[in-house]
Amino acid sequence: MSGDLRIKCEMMNGDLQYNLDFFFLQLQQLTGVRLYEKESVIIFDEVQLLPKARQAIKYLVADGRYKYIETGSLLSIKKNTKDILIPSEEHKISMYPMDFEEFLWAVGDEITADTIKLLLKSKKSAGNAMHRNLMRMFRLYMLIGGMPQAVEAYLEHNNPKGDKINPIEVKSGNYRGHKSLDMFCDKYSSRIRDKYVVHTKDYKWENGIHYLPVYMIPFL
Repeated sequence: MSGDLRIKCEMMNGDLQYNLDFFFLQLQQLTGVRLYEKESVIIFDEVQLLPKARQAIKYLVADGRYKYIETGSLLSIKKNTKDILIPSEEHKISMYPMDFEEFLWAVGDEITADTIKLLLKSKKSAGNAMHRNLMRMFRLYMLIGGMPQAVEAYLEHNNPKGDKINPIEVKSGNYRGHKSLDMFCDKYSSRIRDKYVVHTKDYKWENGIHYLPVYMIPFL
């Protein structure tokens, strides 16, 4: 849709419902983006930061000129509702990280998923060369993950962090065995920054590998 626009909730103010014409004019002037009635979509990013902006959706939807999308943390959205009227116009959609198939679409691969589905349906083996290729793509997915920002960074820089990769292997048992990590690092040795093994024990550094307890992962 033309005129798609991402704005921060702070741009809203308490007089919005009383002067929508001026609001839309001001919005276009500040962003340099023209809004087209019945076509443009306005996105309220991190709407939980300003509950009054969320409440204003009721008046914006009733106005009918544009479509609106709200994004934000589910937990914060549920908490920050004191003294506001929750718009009945909201239709909630839960968002999750990309699965393997969605990841393939995001990186421009429209073939691999169909290949895997056909192999599964026909109960056929892929053969050594194809199997290696499919495993390579799946390892890439496991390395980058399905969060949109990580995938976007990979597409922009051809890897998750600029010109180097930080491979991670997750262990549920024997943390000393990390064959997959070793094979990956051998193959892409020129692109490795730091190596991590995630396990249930305390932190340690050994043979060039960071062994991390699982609670450290969110802070990498």
